[in-house]
Amino acid sequence: GVRIVRIAVHPELIGKGIGSKALEGVEMEARTQDFDWVGASFGASKALLSFWLKNGYLPVHISPVRNPVSGEYSVIVLKPLNRRAEEVIEKLNALFRMKLLEALPDVYFHLEPEVARLLLRSGRSVSSSIELDEVQLMRLKMYAEERMIYEAAVDAVRVLTKKYFLEIPRKVGLTEKEELLLIAKSLQGKGWGDSAEEIGMRASKVKIKLRKAVSKIFKHYFG
Repeated sequence: GVRIVRIAVHPELIGKGIGSKALEGVEMEARTQDFDWVGASFGASKALLSFWLKNGYLPVHISPVRNPVSGEYSVIVLKPLNRRAEEVIEKLNALFRMKLLEALPDVYFHLEPEVARLLLRSGRSVSSSIELDEVQLMRLKMYAEERMIYEAAVDAVRVLTKKYFLEIPRKVGLTEKEELLLIAKSLQGKGWGDSAEEIGMRASKVKIKLRKAVSKIFKHYFG
């Protein structure tokens, strides 16, 4: 494969497609030389990660610690140039997302929810084996119907949230804010106040917003 070490566009010309055009040139050259993939590694901010994802690159790794200089987690992204590489990279991306889901409440507790959301929503839907037992389903239903507080259904909400972010069912219709709240509160396990601050919402609204998001996912899967 080919690794792009650095790509830069003059600040006054950002957003005009010049960076994407430059990537196209590199990818075209790599294909003519029979390379399997093009990749890059960079500090993951929302803007930078969005650029690479928009251009068809898939994240396959994130560093377990922040870069001491930039303060960002380093991410590796790859773009396949043929069918063989596509199969491998899609599998790596799926494994990466499953690993990230499990590590969010620990290693990546301080990862910005906006960055985590982009990483989790990258790639194809993964067919997961995640299931909820009868008691969890009962508690989820009670939580969705406002007959149980979040703290009493937290384990079931977390399982449902993991299932959602692996499969990304398009018909659920969650807003970006709802997904960010699910990440901050349910997956990372942050407090109500911290979760509200992370997504720019008043603390008095987050409990209502989270219940609404869980209710949407629950109805999609269980009617």
